[in-house]
Amino acid sequence: MESNLVRTDMDQLPSLLENFSLLREKALSYIQQTASATWTDHNIHDPGITIMEALCYALADVGFRMNFPMQDLIVDNTGTLPEKAFYYPKDILPCHAVTIHDFRKLLIDLPLIKNAWITPILDHQEGITLDYDPMYVYKKDGVLLLEKDIKDLAIPQHEKDDLLANAGIFLKGLYAISIEFESQPLLGSIDSSESFEGVYEKDFFGDIYYDIGNWTELLNDRFALSQIAKCYAANPKDVTIVINNSPKNKYNNNDGKLDDRVLREWYYELEIFCTGQLVFTMKEVLFQPFLGKDAGIAGKDLKLLLTKNDFGFFSTVFKKVQALSSAYTDIYTVLNQNRNVCEDFLRQIAAIPTVDFRICADIDVENNADIEQMQAEIFHRIEEYISPTIPFYSFDELMAKGKSIEQILEGPLLKHGFILEEEMGENSFRNFTINLSDIINAIFETKGLINCRNVQLSLTDEDGQKIDNANMWELTVPSGMKPVLNKRKSKFIFYKNELPLRPNFKESIIKLNFLNINSVKYPDNKIPAPSLNPTYRDLALHFSLADEFPATYRIGRNFPDEFVHQPEFFSSRQLEGYLLLFEQLI
Repeated sequence: MESNLVRTDMDQLPSLLENFSLLREKALSYIQQTASATWTDHNIHDPGITIMEALCYALADVGFRMNFPMQDLIVDNTGTLPEKAFYYPKDILPCHAVTIHDFRKLLIDLPLIKNAWITPILDHQEGITLDYDPMYVYKKDGVLLLEKDIKDLAIPQHEKDDLLANAGIFLKGLYAISIEFESQPLLGSIDSSESFEGVYEKDFFGDIYYDIGNWTELLNDRFALSQIAKCYAANPKDVTIVINNSPKNKYNNNDGKLDDRVLREWYYELEIFCTGQLVFTMKEVLFQPFLGKDAGIAGKDLKLLLTKNDFGFFSTVFKKVQALSSAYTDIYTVLNQNRNVCEDFLRQIAAIPTVDFRICADIDVENNADIEQMQAEIFHRIEEYISPTIPFYSFDELMAKGKSIEQILEGPLLKHGFILEEEMGENSFRNFTINLSDIINAIFETKGLINCRNVQLSLTDEDGQKIDNANMWELTVPSGMKPVLNKRKSKFIFYKNELPLRPNFKESIIKLNFLNINSVKYPDNKIPAPSLNPTYRDLALHFSLADEFPATYRIGRNFPDEFVHQPEFFSSRQLEGYLLLFEQLI
């Protein structure tokens, strides 16, 4: 029968060893189980019991010594620990990235990256473009050929066709990377190109809002981003823009005098040149003026404002391009520094394609409510619902949550703190749904709100057309796309004592940028070093087990030197030798 002591967790063993009564009880139980037929006298006068009690006492002493902290066990009498006696947790517990979650953590830890998804390429998956030339096995020569090389083979065409149809190979160990960028305090949302630029001219004072229609295309073109960023950093004047009218303004040009018209919305196509070379064309760039009480702006005046100061008006766009180019460099660096053997990542890192999400609602608020602040908070809560920010924790915060040091330091060590895997969400962005009830709950968390009525949600395609959805309570987002709240096209009417009010859009966006500051990552990966404070215990001081026996046993300190050569005491020496076995084990 196995004893409770044997089954006890090893961490509790030293404290149990200190319990002399427990040890004696367990030892006696063993004797009764194994030698009950030949050993019946278990009283304290029995020599066997005496030996047993001496052994239990010695074990209790060992348990007492084992319970000292490790630093007390190895410190010398001057209070000095051996050099490199201990490794700190931060040096031995973290490891290089191994799992997909590990690599996601490394990417999310980078500046500008809000979330990242890593998809193993298991076959020719829909929506993922392989960025390497197809390869085929030409069995006659036992070689691999690229598709373009097959046409040069001196074989009949039907053999070439058969080779292309049946001998293709698929590379395994590749991963596709999809990135979601985070908002910045000054630049705003990186996923979106919308922004306000200030205009301070003699006849025009205020702001112009703009939004680039094919911004996602530029996000996914890291080579164009790199060219523009390098050229702009070297000399901003080397980056030039040519403004062309967009087909979207055609309906206002029936008399050929488009630039003379005063409009509230203008669309242009902007060709970006670096040192005279066309790098990228921004299409359907919307401009909307907020210039005092003017209803709009003439096309010729808008072009003049845009071209002044060498397109300094577009400084925010160029700063975003520089930030994105730097982010892509960081992504490639960290992936290649940590990738595993026989694994690689597709060169084309993709920003997730987006679809417009719009919301309209009537909102009753308290009389003292700041409706611009409330609209900003509602925008912020809806965006957090669509794409929650993955929180970073400090070491102390996770310890307060009950996490062990081993759990906290599992995986790669990050620069901005620690991430809990259970809060990272699934490694997939392909199945977005928006629930009306969740949106309403998010709105109701806004301070100062009384009621929320007539909430309507919609998704729109690239042409601004509403995407049909049969279920009014749940919007199904097209596969592989991420919904992005179109704040300009969303409409909130706030009511104070049934009086309808429209908030100032520009002020709401400014306040929203301040709310987004709380989502920015700040470095906090400090791991406190343990305080050792060792105490010297002189644990080398040792007394023989034989010294604990009564004097009648004539062993240990009770064995006089003059008895060494007397034959009648040889049995005492034999007992002492027998006890040496236990002393060595202990």
